[in-house]
Amino acid sequence: WGRRGGASSSLAVAKADANARGSILPNAASDSPIYPKDLPPSMVETLSELLPSQYVASYDSSAQSYALSPSVDLFSVEIDDEYGPDALATPFGPVSSVPLRRELPDISPDIYALFGLSGGLGCALTHTVVVPLDVVKTRLQTDPDAYDGVLDGAVTIARDEGPAALLLGTQATIAGYLWYGVSVYPSYSWFKHVLAKDILPPEVAAVHANDVAIIAGALSAVVASLGLTPLEAARIRTVADPDTYRAGGVLGALTAIADEGGGVRTRGGG
Repeated sequence: WGRRGGASSSLAVAKADANARGSILPNAASDSPIYPKDLPPSMVETLSELLPSQYVASYDSSAQSYALSPSVDLFSVEIDDEYGPDALATPFGPVSSVPLRRELPDISPDIYALFGLSGGLGCALTHTVVVPLDVVKTRLQTDPDAYDGVLDGAVTIARDEGPAALLLGTQATIAGYLWYGVSVYPSYSWFKHVLAKDILPPEVAAVHANDVAIIAGALSAVVASLGLTPLEAARIRTVADPDTYRAGGVLGALTAIADEGGGVRTRGGG
C-alpha cells in the first residue's frame, strides 16, 4: 500500500461496511481502523468477513473497547465442561468465573496394593537381569587388583568359579528389590497425599508441588532402604566371599552378619 488513493478507497469501503453492520468503527469520521495501526486498512473488511454472519464487532463507548454483538454463547462451542457453566468470554479466550480448583484424588487401598505389586515386580525383574553385572562390579570394588576390567572380570569369574558364579547374590537381589518396589511406590503416593492435603496449607502445597514431590520421594526412599540395606549387605558378602556365605543362602548370610554385631546389617544405610 504505497499509494494513499488505494488505502483511502479501502478505508472508505470499511467505513461503509461498518455503518451498514452496526457501527464497527468508534467514529465514522475517524481514519483509524479498529485493528492495530500497522495493519493495512484493506484487511479491516477482510477480517470482519471472518466473523459468522450473526456477529458484528461493535464499539462499547462505556468500556472503550470492542466486543462481539450479540454475546458469544460459550455452551455453543462446547467448552462448558472445562470452564464451568459461568465461563466468561475474553479477548484471550474463555475464562472461568470462579478460581480453578483441583481436587486431590483419594487413593483406595486397592490402588496402593497395585502400586506395590507393580513396583515390586518391576524392580525385582530389572535388577535380576543385571545380576551378572552386579557380581563383576562388586568383585572389582572388593578386589580391584584381581581383574583388568568388567569384561576380564566376567571371563575370569566364569572360568575360575563356573558360570553360576555370575549369579551370586540373586536371592538377596530379588528379595531386596521386591521389597524396595513394594514399599517405595505406595509410600511415595501416600507421603505426597498427606503432605499436600493434611500437613501443608492448600495454597502452599499448590505453589510448591515440586518440593512436595521431592520430600515425598525422599521419605519413601528412606522407608524402602530400611529393608533393602540388610539384603544388599547380604548380597555383597555372598559375592565377595562365596565360600563363607553362599551355602546358607540369604537367610544364612543375614544370620552370619547379625552375629558380627547388631549394626552390621544396616551398615551403609546412613
